[in-house]
Amino acid sequence: MVALRRLPTKTFGTLTSLQPAFAAMSGMALLDERLTLMQWLAIGAIIAASVGTTATSVERPKPPSELTRSREK
Repeated sequence: MVALRRLPTKTFGTLTSLQPAFAAMSGMALLDERLTLMQWLAIGAIIAASVGTTATSVERPKPPSELTRSREK
């Protein structure tokens, strides 16, 4: 949880978007599951949407209260 506070928003969003793919690959490796083409396309669409949203997001400036707290540490 401490690392998540320091992680940039774009990085967190990209890492989060990869979770469906990692879950699918874990299921294939550990449980011998097989996904259909439609399921792979759905995973790809989720990842593409999340990466697209993260890539086009605009970072808002931090409020003054957060800036002073980060300088105190």
